[in-house]
Amino acid sequence: MARIYHVPVNKDVIQWSLDHGEYLNSAAKKYNFDKWMHPKKRSDYPTFKQL
Repeated sequence: MARIYHVPVNKDVIQWSLDHGEYLNSAAKKYNFDKWMHPKKRSDYPTFKQL
């Protein structure tokens, strides 16, 4: 079974991507950006695939 790697990402980078991304509406429905920006545990970070 493949291992899932969660990647710690600086919240400024996530905010930049939200400000400059083309698919914000569809991505906001699919991903919980608030968790990514304010993680409480390792699994709250996005995976490589999500990035």
